[in-house]
Amino acid sequence: MEKITSTSPIITDIRTNPQLQQLFFGFSKKVFSSVEFKKWTRMECWPEYFIPHVLLEENRIIANVSVSRLTLMLDQKQVPALQLATVGTLPECRGRGLSRRLMTHVLNRYPERFC
Repeated sequence: MEKITSTSPIITDIRTNPQLQQLFFGFSKKVFSSVEFKKWTRMECWPEYFIPHVLLEENRIIANVSVSRLTLMLDQKQVPALQLATVGTLPECRGRGLSRRLMTHVLNRYPERFC
């Protein structure tokens, strides 16, 4: 039987929303204790190509898969690609298939970036 997953929408406008940024910073600190994204906003250098895909529940981010859109050179050809980063789920929300839901979303959203 399939585990119950979050029904909340997947949100991607973190970079432009100060309230969501704060939630993202808190999430990142809980899941990855050494990650510090606040510096990006203080230095105004959060790149447009770094896009968190988050699930919100009860006014907190419970899971995330971030992507960085890249262009690689393979055999002297430019190839679109993605780098995945900060993939994680809050400890108390694990086992619900949330990362799987986000990964499926990312794979479907950027099909041209996967070989």
